[in-house]
Amino acid sequence: MPHLCNARGLDGRTCFDCQPVDTAGPIVIHASVGRGGFNRSGDTRVIQAGLNDLDPSEGGPDPLLAEDSVVGPLTTAAIHDFQMLHFGRADSRIDPAGPALRKLNELRDGRPVDVSLHAPTAKPRPSANPPFAPDPQVVTKIVALLPQIKIAIVAADFHLTAMSPFVTHSKLTLPSGPFNEGAKFSIRLVDLFFDLSKLQDPKPSFDRLVAAFRNMKVALNRNFETGIPNLPSLFVPNKLAFMEKQATAYTTAGGAFLNPKQKNTRGVPVSLIVLCNNLLNENRGFQIRTAVHELAHYVSPPTDPTKDPANGDFFNDADQKAMKKLAPLQKVRNAETYAGFAFTAGVRFIGASIPGGL
Repeated sequence: MPHLCNARGLDGRTCFDCQPVDTAGPIVIHASVGRGGFNRSGDTRVIQAGLNDLDPSEGGPDPLLAEDSVVGPLTTAAIHDFQMLHFGRADSRIDPAGPALRKLNELRDGRPVDVSLHAPTAKPRPSANPPFAPDPQVVTKIVALLPQIKIAIVAADFHLTAMSPFVTHSKLTLPSGPFNEGAKFSIRLVDLFFDLSKLQDPKPSFDRLVAAFRNMKVALNRNFETGIPNLPSLFVPNKLAFMEKQATAYTTAGGAFLNPKQKNTRGVPVSLIVLCNNLLNENRGFQIRTAVHELAHYVSPPTDPTKDPANGDFFNDADQKAMKKLAPLQKVRNAETYAGFAFTAGVRFIGASIPGGL
């Protein structure tokens, strides 16, 4: 079906973006599509249709994109998620000779693309497989662990408070004297994770840590105040099937400070922390650390959000090795470093508070 446009070139022919699109064979575009791209209508439409042709397990969008030739947030998010699934990184743009287009054509392998215009609303993806269903038990599980999550955060805040009198804009040094043993222990523990002693001015990074853990306590109170029967208020189950392959949980960096009516690129309100079904398969220690990790993102400063320069589980040897190589200023922006520190600070009390331990 031709693109609905009456524009004509100087030679009287249909404009480039309105040329009929070949519905078989490999996808060909003439300019980039996505964030920062040229986003010509014809190119955009064929990329939307090509992504829709993929199964969600291959990185196809669910629900389907409206093939309306418009690069909106859902199309940008679909490109981003396709790239993340296949390459582990994303710029949310497909280029004419880029790897994303090659991968898209490889997966399609000559399948025809239906480029007829859809109504400008997303349609459910037909599938022979049972539809993905969010599991509310994952929220119940995290809610049951909220006391232990709070213990980890309070323990982290305790050590930061203990060392606070000795943190200035000068290089961090251990205090002397027999009455400062507690403060010295706290400084060593914090430094083990964040390397503040390597900074000429540790005060800004230290203040960021203090603010983060105190804001986590405020955020958690949303759940404690509502009580289990009225949940969720902060944690919600994941409704996006493709995210189950990408994460155990996710949220919007700085979401605590944004308008709760806003939505992120995946269409999820920024005021929520989303828990994936697969989190139920992890042990309790990992679940607690995951909650702290996402809270670190959620309460990070909106002007300088947590970026995760290294990710994974801090208690996985390979992941920990990568995180320990980060520079100090990167460590205070790495959510998993917060999770590792808080869990280590409180693990003695956390294990004692769970029947059967961790």
